[in-house]
Amino acid sequence: MDDESWRLKSELTARDRANFGHSKRCRAYIRRSFIDTLTLYLHGICCDIDVETGPRQLASNLLRKRLRLLRSLFPPPDGYAVLPEDLQPASR
Repeated sequence: MDDESWRLKSELTARDRANFGHSKRCRAYIRRSFIDTLTLYLHGICCDIDVETGPRQLASNLLRKRLRLLRSLFPPPDGYAVLPEDLQPASR
């Protein structure tokens, strides 16, 4: 997660979280978080990526869920994979 997303997430209050998506702070975080995820998606299409785990990162199952959604909305070009299970086995 980029510094900007982390800052925006850290600024969310309990009230923002209870009514997720309705406050200006929450919308700013959602927008920035989407930008981060889309950047990761596009980067993942062209490069092998390794996501470091830690408190600033989404849990891998949640990140995979986002990447699958982006893959369904914006399919990668033929021959490119988003997730390891998308890779075609090498022909012998």
